Amino acid sequence: MENKEVTMELILSVFKNYSDKKRIKEIKEAIISMLYPDNLLIDVKERDSVEKQVVELISKDKKLESESELIYSSGKYGKRKKKTVLLDPVNSEYIGTAGECAVISELLFSGYNANRMMIDDGVDIIAFKDNVYYYVQVKTTSIKDGRIYAQINLDRFNQYMPVQMRYVIVARYNDKGIDRNMFFSFTPQQIDEAIYNRCIKKGENSVSIKIRFNDKSGDPYLYDEKEKNCSWNWNRKDMLK
Repeated sequence: MENKEVTMELILSVFKNYSDKKRIKEIKEAIISMLYPDNLLIDVKERDSVEKQVVELISKDKKLESESELIYSSGKYGKRKKKTVLLDPVNSEYIGTAGECAVISELLFSGYNANRMMIDDGVDIIAFKDNVYYYVQVKTTSIKDGRIYAQINLDRFNQYMPVQMRYVIVARYNDKGIDRNMFFSFTPQQIDEAIYNRCIKKGENSVSIKIRFNDKSGDPYLYDEKEKNCSWNWNRKDMLK
């Protein structure tokens, strides 16, 4: 069996939030479950190797003191809250426009002729390919605590159900100091089905889409009363098909 590499990022992913505290034994077991999800029994040498890497990484992290990723108290470890530098907030219109431009860029790379609408009437982008027009509404947000939230106006959703409408969520996240985008694209029919299956909430005024990532597999799931894997809708090469 091939040796698995443990990283500090993997250790940090064990903690669900800043209030989550774990003993070193619990961290080891969680890491082993993540690295070997389909193996009830693993080789003793493999287990020893993983546990040794966990201990070494945490020991090195401890030496960083106030700059460490983890804090230690009463025999348990937890994630350290990072000091944030307060920046001038970006106007929401800028954020929305940036998300639309990001989607247009992806569509152009996929061979679509795509343009932004000058007036916001529930459609942000019109895209054309192979003699078919698509209407796109973009929701730009950021990933917070491993979760994504977006809302669609219910009147607009009902208005555009019959046409070639697509809803694209642009989720902004930080990857080792670099801001990146991930995309989720849905047809109205897919959203309607998820509402029926109680994986998306339909309120009086809006449709609320919530996405979380599985702790072990990393797969995204739509969730409300129930949950549904939405990997198929995630970062598709052609987000409108």
